[in-house]
Amino acid sequence: MPKPLQDAVVANKLVGRLGEPRDIAEAVRFLASDRSAFITGEIVAVGGGFNAHVPSLDSERRALATLGG
Repeated sequence: MPKPLQDAVVANKLVGRLGEPRDIAEAVRFLASDRSAFITGEIVAVGGGFNAHVPSLDSERRALATLGG
């Protein structure tokens, strides 16, 4: 991901960083454990709050403009 676009995405994430493979692995580990025994038929979003606050179209346009797009 080009740096300007990455910066726009990170600026709008609630956790303030991009996800890492470990983030997914921890969710899978929890769901595979007995601690999640009462969870059934759910969609678990592991997105750092991205869906709660998607970057505005304006911030994406500014980021892409720096790339010549």
